[in-house]
Amino acid sequence: MLNIKINRKEVFMKNVIKLLIALIAIIGFIFTACDENNGETHTHSYSDTWSKNAAQHWKECSCGDKTQIANHSGNPCGVCSYDSSHSHSYSDTWSKDAAQHWKECSCGDKTQIANHSGNPCGVCGYNSESGNPNANWMAVENSTFDDYSIVSIAYGNNIFVAVSQTAMAYSTNGITWLPVSFNSINLFSISDIIWDGNRFVVITANRNIFFSSDGINWSEGSMGTASFYPESITYGNNKYIIGGGSGTYKIAYSTDGASWDFVTDNAINSVNQYYDVIWGKDKFIAVGSSGQAVHSSDGINWTPVADTKFGNYYISGITWGGTTGQEKFVAVGNQGRITYSSDGVNWMTVTDSKFGITVISSVTWGNGKFVAVGRNGKIAYSNDGENWIAVTNSTFTGYINAITWGNNKFVAVGNQGRIAYWDGN
Repeated sequence: MLNIKINRKEVFMKNVIKLLIALIAIIGFIFTACDENNGETHTHSYSDTWSKNAAQHWKECSCGDKTQIANHSGNPCGVCSYDSSHSHSYSDTWSKDAAQHWKECSCGDKTQIANHSGNPCGVCGYNSESGNPNANWMAVENSTFDDYSIVSIAYGNNIFVAVSQTAMAYSTNGITWLPVSFNSINLFSISDIIWDGNRFVVITANRNIFFSSDGINWSEGSMGTASFYPESITYGNNKYIIGGGSGTYKIAYSTDGASWDFVTDNAINSVNQYYDVIWGKDKFIAVGSSGQAVHSSDGINWTPVADTKFGNYYISGITWGGTTGQEKFVAVGNQGRITYSSDGVNWMTVTDSKFGITVISSVTWGNGKFVAVGRNGKIAYSNDGENWIAVTNSTFTGYINAITWGNNKFVAVGNQGRIAYWDGN
């Protein structure tokens, strides 16, 4: 009996020891899995954008952890919009960040993902010493736009003004924002805002126009009832130019912003849409659908550009800038394309825009560099408009719609009411 009791005790103690060892291993695993960054506990922050593959969708943290994993529902999926009939077409150009390179489809899917090999990378050419891919972008905590898409932004008279389709907000520093309290039954379908040197000018797709010298107090006017739907506006050579689409007329001009005339040239009006207009080097340039662009010295008589290098892909934005003696037009658009021109007539293509085939929506010049923004939160910058550096973290996850320079910083705006800024250094 004594031996049996001793054996039972030994067995019991062995089982206790095994249990303790197992508990210690589990606890160690938990702390190992949740403790990152040299002892600092990582808190998951999941993207607002759905990640997806052919079977499932999920939201992903920067550490790779996933949540809300589920099978697709319908085709296209009613949750993430995945469409099984979509056939991936990956760019021939490498996309890259500070750690990896890959080739990307227009839907956002990636292939050939790998870590860089060497510096510069022997595969994609990434050079960690060629620029600052992080570029220190900071997100604004409260833009006042809630989740509404911000479509445009301008700077003048020491103030930023940003607009959604139905609202406006202003900021003296690009960081702290206040809503504009001006109300009008015509303040909807806002499409663009500029600073003309003396006042802000806002246009809407329904041909209403608003003016303000301080960005806070506004007056309004109208462009009349002509078949014209404004999309973008610029000012130069003592004249406003508006580009638009869908109507009979596609370009309008005015010397005072109150009385408007329309370009009647059928060749100019045959373009489906002009998405952006700019003044630079003694000429206006309007860019738009199907890779088309036109230029004019007076805003009345326009000449088509023979070859923008965009093929049939639309051009969404254009700017004029550069260091003294090296100024140029830079145009951006569909399929991640960037082109540049010193005269607005003869254009050259950028070999690697850093956007892959992601749409680029807007470009501006400031602090000695061009900065371009686009879909999927992508940003790139260039000192000369020809060689570009990708930003690793823009703080955006979706569309970035517009960007401007003012008060010693770039300020970008996008979907979901998001605003972010960078000092350009």
